[in-house]
Amino acid sequence: MTYASLEQRVAQSYLDMLPGFVPDERAPVTISEQERFYELMRELYLLAFQEPELFVSALHEDDAHPNRFNKSTYGKPELQTNMKKFTKAVDALVNSMYLMGRGETVKLNKRQQEVLSRLDISTDALPGALAWMAAREGSTLRWPTICRV
Repeated sequence: MTYASLEQRVAQSYLDMLPGFVPDERAPVTISEQERFYELMRELYLLAFQEPELFVSALHEDDAHPNRFNKSTYGKPELQTNMKKFTKAVDALVNSMYLMGRGETVKLNKRQQEVLSRLDISTDALPGALAWMAAREGSTLRWPTICRV
């Protein structure tokens, strides 16, 4: 696949790793609320793919390490740094959403506010399933846990 930017390539990995929706029949929130949360996360990663400039200030030419085990031989040390900048921005927003779901006060930057606005998320009225996912027993920010409903 051809990507318009390095950040778009990285965003595709979030979409690729998103597991299928599996509801929890015993959850205190409805299956439709759980599905709304799942779709919200999918929309977040799709927005990161479609408009990566919402997450970082500059986009970079698409590239990838030809050898994932020996990146130094490629001679582009900035490539890994630029990839990490994007993942850090996306992960920071997910972390903020998690903390908000736990009822903590979070200071969002302008980019994060814009993304949440695009997703129709109000910090005053969070989706019920977001609060449930963040507060349930064993909840962590490890990738499989937060996205598996």
